[in-house]
Amino acid sequence: MRTPAAHPESVDFAKLKTKVRRRVRQVLIVTLLGATLLFGAAGRLNWVEGWVFMGRYLLMLAGNARMMLVKTPELAAERGEVHADAKTWDRWLALIAGLLGPLIVNVTAGLDERFEWTEVPAGIKVLGAVLTAGGYILVGWAMASNRFFSGQVRIQTERGHQVEHTGPYQLIRHPGYTGMSLTMLGIPLLLGSLWALLAGLVTVVVVVVRTRLEDATLQVELPGYREYSQKVRWRLVPGIW
Repeated sequence: MRTPAAHPESVDFAKLKTKVRRRVRQVLIVTLLGATLLFGAAGRLNWVEGWVFMGRYLLMLAGNARMMLVKTPELAAERGEVHADAKTWDRWLALIAGLLGPLIVNVTAGLDERFEWTEVPAGIKVLGAVLTAGGYILVGWAMASNRFFSGQVRIQTERGHQVEHTGPYQLIRHPGYTGMSLTMLGIPLLLGSLWALLAGLVTVVVVVVRTRLEDATLQVELPGYREYSQKVRWRLVPGIW
């Protein structure tokens, strides 16, 4: 893990490493839980689409982990903490969008595979694979571009929070949420489940609500964000919203 270059005199490296390890454990636990629910609900391990999904997911995790641990370990540490200054309204929204929604998609898709509730053509599954990969890439690009890519809506004053306007932030103001929405639509299609797609759509609605509330918060509380929003007009989808 590379030593962060920013404000080295104010960093407690032992505490930073402890927080990073905690975040790594959290991600591993959630990943194991997601895989267990997916294949447990399906009732079998010999499920090609399930392994394609898990393989892509693990590749995404590995890429993001390498990027954060080398480039911004303080961001990994920040994402593993529960912060008292996070917005109260975001607690449930973050939980649904980041954890409960994806887990429900996994369970629903697994049950759909076991009981054959819906049938999805191969071409739709390929579309799901494309959407999922695109979403993962966009989230990774946003994380690599923004060292303030927090998992909670708050102003990170202790880290010198500033407006980010490079990478995908030149096109849309919340590219991470756009990428998340693409994956929540793509995963059910990849796994061949229209019922899981319904759960994914509900999660996307939560993401949109969270985007609106977070954007309004940043407009008021983050210096320079209002000016940035006048230059980059679109929140999630260029030309639409």
